[in-house]
Amino acid sequence: MFKKLRNKFLFINLGAILLVLLISFVSIFFITYKNVENEVISQLNQTLSQNEDNRNDRPIPIGENEEKDAQEELPPSISFWLEVDENMKITNKNNLHFDSIQTSTYKALVNEVSIDNETGFFSYNGSYWAYKVETSNSGYRIAFTDISNNVSTLTGMLSAFAIVAVVSSILALLFSRYFANRAIEPMKETFQKQKQFVSDASHELKTPLTIINTNVDLVLSNEDQSVASQKQWLTNIKNEVNRTSTLTNNLLYLSKMDATEFKDSERINISSQIEQCTLSLEAIAYEKQLTFETDIKEELYVKGSPTMINQLIIILLDNAIKYSEENTKIEVILGNSSKHVNLQIINQSKTIPSEKLEHLFERFYRADDSRNSQSGGHGLGLAIASNIIDKHHGKITINSKDNKFIVEVKLPLSNSSNS
Repeated sequence: MFKKLRNKFLFINLGAILLVLLISFVSIFFITYKNVENEVISQLNQTLSQNEDNRNDRPIPIGENEEKDAQEELPPSISFWLEVDENMKITNKNNLHFDSIQTSTYKALVNEVSIDNETGFFSYNGSYWAYKVETSNSGYRIAFTDISNNVSTLTGMLSAFAIVAVVSSILALLFSRYFANRAIEPMKETFQKQKQFVSDASHELKTPLTIINTNVDLVLSNEDQSVASQKQWLTNIKNEVNRTSTLTNNLLYLSKMDATEFKDSERINISSQIEQCTLSLEAIAYEKQLTFETDIKEELYVKGSPTMINQLIIILLDNAIKYSEENTKIEVILGNSSKHVNLQIINQSKTIPSEKLEHLFERFYRADDSRNSQSGGHGLGLAIASNIIDKHHGKITINSKDNKFIVEVKLPLSNSSNS
C-alpha cells in the first residue's frame, strides 16, 4: 500500500517538475524564435529598401560556364536582392561586395523561391536562407539573407534543452524519490503505531476478558451454592472488571488528549501538589516497605491544568512505587532554574538497557513483561505523562544506571510578575 502511495507521489511530483520545465523551455524557445524571425524580416526589409543606385543597371550576362559551379560555397552571413522577370529569369542584382558569386548560384537560389509565398526559407548547399518577395516594375524583386547562424543558434538551443531536460529528469527523479520517501515515512510510522496500538489494546483486553469468562463459568457451574461460597470467583471478576475499566479510561483519556488542547489554564503551586501527592501515596509505599525522601522547594509555580499536573505527579510517583525494590527509598527533589521548575524522582530499580529507555514513552511498551504483569500495569502511564508534559510545553527525560531509575521533568516556571 505504501509503495503504491510513494510511487503515486513520485510520479505526480516528477510530472509537475517536468511540466514546469517543458513550459519554461517552450516559452524561452518561442520568444527566441520570434526574436530571430523579427530580426530576419527586418534584415530582409532593409535589403529590399537599399538604394537603387547600389544595383547594377545592366542585365546580368549568362556566361557559358553558368552551370559549372552551381554548388559553390557562398560567403557567410550575406544579404542581397535580385530582380527577376515573370519567367523567373534574373534581370538585375544588388550585390556590390560579392560579384565573384557565379550567376548559376543566384539562379539556384531563385529556383528555391515560391512566388506564391511572400516570405519563406530553404536549405541550399549546407546553408539556410530566408527570402521575401515584392512586386517590381519588371517582375519581382527578391531579397535573400543567410540565416545559417540563426538556425545554428536555435538548433543549439534545442540540443541544450534536450540535455538539460534529460539531466533535470534524472535529478528530479532522485529528489522526488527522496522526498516521496520522506513524505510517506510519517504516514507509515503512524499507520504502524495505530496497527500496533490496536493489537496491544486487543491483547490487554483479552486477558481480563478471559479471566472474567472463566470465573463466570465457575459461578454458573456452581449455581446451587450460595453467593458467599463463590466469593473468590466473584472477587476475581470484580478485580478484572476494575482493571479493564482502568485500561479503557486511560485509552479514552489519551484519545481525548490527542484530539484537544486543555483550556483550564491557571497558576498552580506545584510544590504544594507534590507534597500532597507524596502524602497520599505513603500508605501504598509502606506496603512495599518503601519510604519517600523529599527535598521540595516551597512556593514554586507553573501554569496549566491543575487536574493534569496532579495526574502527572501521581503517575510518576506510582510508577516509582511499582518498580522499586523492597526496603529502598524514593527520592523526590523539586527545585528551579531561572526559567524552569525541575522535578526529579529517583528510585532503586533494576537497570534498564539504554536501547529500551527510548521506547518507555510508547503506548503499551513494557521493558519487562513479567514485572509489568505483576504490577498490573498496561504500559500507558509514561505515555500519558509525556502527553501531559507536551501540553504544558515541558520536557521529560529518563535514565537508568547503577540500579537507579531517574525521571527528570522540566516545566516552564510561572513567576508572579508574569502570572
